[in-house]
Order: sequence, then C-alpha cells, then structure tokens
Amino acid sequence: MGQAEQEDCLITSDPGLGKRRTLVIAGLIILIITAAGIGWVIFQFDRIAEESERHDYAYSLTLSLSSGIENVTLLLPVPELNGTTSLGDMIANGTGYGVPEDWQISIAIVNGTPFLQIRAARMVPEYHAFPIPVEPGAQPSGIPPPTATGYSEETPVLLPVEIGATMETEVPVDTRDPIGREPLFSQGGEYTPRLKTTPPYEGMEYTHPVRLYLSYTADNPVPVSIVARVSGTNSIWRGGWTFNSYRDQVLVEAGDRTGWIETDSVLVVGEGTYW
Repeated sequence: MGQAEQEDCLITSDPGLGKRRTLVIAGLIILIITAAGIGWVIFQFDRIAEESERHDYAYSLTLSLSSGIENVTLLLPVPELNGTTSLGDMIANGTGYGVPEDWQISIAIVNGTPFLQIRAARMVPEYHAFPIPVEPGAQPSGIPPPTATGYSEETPVLLPVEIGATMETEVPVDTRDPIGREPLFSQGGEYTPRLKTTPPYEGMEYTHPVRLYLSYTADNPVPVSIVARVSGTNSIWRGGWTFNSYRDQVLVEAGDRTGWIETDSVLVVGEGTYW
C-alpha cells in the first residue's frame, strides 16, 4: 500500500472526525429549529398585536349642580368635522350612555355652529354617602343611606351626571395633527399654541375659543359646572397596552351665570407612544 493510500485510510477511519461532523450537523439543526421557533413567536406576537389594534373616539359631558333647577335649556359644545356631528348624533338618537329618561337631546345649529341641545323640565343633583369601609373577611358595618337631592351630613358627596358616546373606527386616528382632520369643538376660532402643562411628550397644546349657552330657573342661585371632552385614541397590545391620543376639553365653572358664556377649549395633541 502506498503512502498516500495509507494517509487516506487514517483520515477516513478517524473516529473523532465523525463525532465532530455529527456535533456540527446537530448544532446546525438545533440552530435552525431555534431560529424557526423565534420566528414563529415573533410572527405570532406581531399577529396578536395587529389584531389587538384599535382606533376609537369618545365624547363626554359632565354636569354638576348643587341643587335643583327647572325649565332647563343647555347648548353645549359638540365635536364636529366637516359639518358632521356623529358623536353628538349618537347621544341624540339614544345610542350614547348616561342620558336620564326625562332629558331631551338634539343637535341645534346656531349661526352655523352645531351644539348639543339639552332640555329638561327639571334637573336635580344626586348626593351620596361616603363608602362604608369593609375589612377583608368581615361584613359591612351598616347600610349606606339612600341617595338624596340635597347636601347633608349623611350624604355629603355630590355625584355629577355624565353622558356621552364612544365610537370605533377602522382608520387610524390622526392624533399628532387632528386640526381639520378629526372631530373637535371647532367653532371657527383660531388655535393658539401654548406652553405644555401635561407630562412630557412629543405633542403640543393649543387653546381655541368656544361658547355655550345656559338657561334655567331656580329659587336661589345654583352653582353649575360643565366639562365637555372629546378624544381620539389609537391603542395596541404589545405585552401591555400602548396608546397615543389627542383630546379637546372645555371646563366651565359657570356659577349662577346664564345666557351665552365664552371660554377657551384646550387641545392636547401627540400624547402617548407611537409605533
């Protein structure tokens, strides 16, 4: 046997080389399986995240009054976009939430501006007691007194009335630049930038003029406060809910004033996290 043939025989018969080849092949198989598993997990994660993505609008009005009022007519800001008032229409047609049975809701147009009109023969506040604390495993120490229409030591907590509507859309909400693109309390005034008053985020804040109308009768002056708010939100589940949003909000401490009231709405844009 020649020298070259002897060397080839030694190489092919080396048991360590075969083991190394086996380990390399096994390692490659494990690597491929691991990569495929990671890819499958990422695919499933992205699929679940995509399926969880939502785009929503919300409109709410919160009314607080310290005692009863009668012959009530309110014209309050309603979200509007290109002449449409979809969220206000939902409250008016009964598909919103929280509207007392004796309230009449409609959309009223005043000098080309839409308002949510609320009429009621009488509105009365609701006063509640403080919650009764209950220790774990124990029974309540008493029964809270019934809801009252006036303040007392037993019922000191005034519960405002909140009505509103929510609506889901398939199209992402433009939360960075909603002016002229999303429902706002638009009444024809200019949007003026102002310093941010909320926690740090990439967006901006604006003020813009709005007005509302209050008419009612009462035996004594009745402090009235109103909060109107509209927001648009994009949300997604990625190991936890992540969202971005805009919101336009009016806060009026009317006191006992009636008639037209002019104030500012505050628009906050670009709040949250973007993906």
